[in-house]
Amino acid sequence: RGGCITHAHIPETARDARVVRWTTCALSDEPLGSDVVACRLGFVMNRSAVHDFILEEGAFTYRTTDAEAQAGLKKRFGHIRSPERDVCPLRLHRVEGGDASATAASA
Repeated sequence: RGGCITHAHIPETARDARVVRWTTCALSDEPLGSDVVACRLGFVMNRSAVHDFILEEGAFTYRTTDAEAQAGLKKRFGHIRSPERDVCPLRLHRVEGGDASATAASA
């Protein structure tokens, strides 16, 4: 996930934080799907969440309807203006052995 974790279920260890970052969309807090992208700041996101964020132009309501929280999202992800230029596709693979962490390769 990238950046600070804002939910009440804050991971207690650094390992848990890494697992959350590589398995959860930074924009929507939903589990990462099969179509995953990353921005230049390292945020890992579902492509559909990026499209929704760009199309909604500041009225992004995945996480909250609170205007202050939405402004924070716009500030944190405002560098993403085009899904073609500002993000690159990732191919995530589950690590064998039952570990929840993942490795990434840029497509």
